[in-house]
Amino acid sequence: MKKTILIFIILIILIGEIYSDSDVNYFKIKEVYDNALENYSIYPDLGPISVSVVDYQSKNAYLFFKKKGILMKVFFNNSSEEVILFNIYNKYISEDDIGNIIALRNNIIVFSKKDKKLYIFSNNGGLKNIIKYGNTFNDIKYILPYKNEKLLIINNSNKIYLIDIKGKIISNTDIIKNLKINVASIIKYTIENDYFYYLSSDNKIYRYSIKTGENKKELDWFPNRIIDFSIDSNNNLFISYSDGKKLKVAYVSYTNKIVKVFYELLLDEIFEINVRLLNVNDHILIIGNRGYRIYKVNKIINE
Repeated sequence: MKKTILIFIILIILIGEIYSDSDVNYFKIKEVYDNALENYSIYPDLGPISVSVVDYQSKNAYLFFKKKGILMKVFFNNSSEEVILFNIYNKYISEDDIGNIIALRNNIIVFSKKDKKLYIFSNNGGLKNIIKYGNTFNDIKYILPYKNEKLLIINNSNKIYLIDIKGKIISNTDIIKNLKINVASIIKYTIENDYFYYLSSDNKIYRYSIKTGENKKELDWFPNRIIDFSIDSNNNLFISYSDGKKLKVAYVSYTNKIVKVFYELLLDEIFEINVRLLNVNDHILIIGNRGYRIYKVNKIINE
């Protein structure tokens, strides 16, 4: 009798573990196409968008049209979309110099790999400062905006530097290296508050704490290949992914195992590479080659 009860208990535990494991690998798909769409803007005369970034406070998005040298600032005033354009090409910087663009609250930093300089512009396009970093930051891999007008620099040796917009090093550390994060495995990344989020080559999204060095999985399983992701200030996760036939953009609630797909298009490798996601205030922008779509976050989540 005791053996029978023991076997019965073991079976219950095993069945529970099986269902628990299978529940982890399950998402309910809900489709809410275009219900939250607010606007669709396209700028064919400016050429393709080569860089798209959001500032640290997620108040403004900046889209760079490399062919024309036009930087477009997109922001929302009482939920109304507004756009400002300015040209960043001048006697100091040309098309071939652009390595990356980083947006802070009051400044835009253009990173030049060619001459090893950081060009500091005001958010209205005026050149304010030029930082000659030379060999100080060898093999720069990532430059990220950080709070209080600072930049977080990560090089290929996993070294982290924190500098101000005058080029002064505030601190440096190798805590990423100590945590054995493979920088080469990072496919996409973003920063929100004190967290560095990144999509790894294992199709998982991680959250790395800049303050403590703690590294956690934000999304540890998804059935399809993730192409890009964005996380807003309320920790809402948005991803674009491929189901083999279409590219889809969705809000993911990992706790509730729900994926709300609100945009899709037929899979095209050329277009897929250029689809990017940015959260600005309470909106999410889906950015393509020559324009963007604007969605209201609350409408997507509460639909």
